[in-house]
Amino acid sequence: MLRLFSSLVSCPGCRQRPAGPAGICAGCLPLLFSLVDRPGLLALGRFEGPLKGVVTALKFSSASRLADPLGAELASQIRRRGWRPLVVTPVPLHPRRAAERGYNQAGLLAASCARQLGIPCLPLLERRRDTRQQARLPTVQRPGNSTGAFSVAAAAPKVLPRRVLLVDDVLTTGHTLLACRRVLLAAGCEQVYSAAVAVASPRRPQPHQEGEEATGLRVRT
Repeated sequence: MLRLFSSLVSCPGCRQRPAGPAGICAGCLPLLFSLVDRPGLLALGRFEGPLKGVVTALKFSSASRLADPLGAELASQIRRRGWRPLVVTPVPLHPRRAAERGYNQAGLLAASCARQLGIPCLPLLERRRDTRQQARLPTVQRPGNSTGAFSVAAAAPKVLPRRVLLVDDVLTTGHTLLACRRVLLAAGCEQVYSAAVAVASPRRPQPHQEGEEATGLRVRT
């Protein structure tokens, strides 16, 4: 059962001041976002500082209400970009991980964003096999970690929407979003927009991966 993060003692961004109504203190909220804007990818900031604390609390501490301000900011930036998705869909968790955690943080973000945009949030994808965390893998193993891991969900419409917004919490290498995007395009989507709350800086310079240039899903600094 999902536990609501309703009695915060301190802000997860600074861990010093009391949290406000949105779960973030008034001092951290205006400093939370530093837009990462690249072709084919929208992210609200780097996975560091206050934003890292907020995303970590959402992901591992059942801080569900933090999805509301993050999803609202995603929707605001999507409007500014002129993207016109018809549906929002999250990057799926493997059923085992979803059962352990009790929720999918990307699903919470996607639902919040969809409410702000006034469009449906649908689970168009499913994860067919569990994958290891990309950040913990050597560079050479990361592309294969997501290959074949995703498919169209059994509950998805027979005809997929033409324009889909794909949402994740943290983008590490881009391989997960790229794998999901390929599945959606192969199933009939014409346009797949990619959005994440945060982009993790790589531990070391990453060699160019084939296919990432065309979609903008590169995370090199």
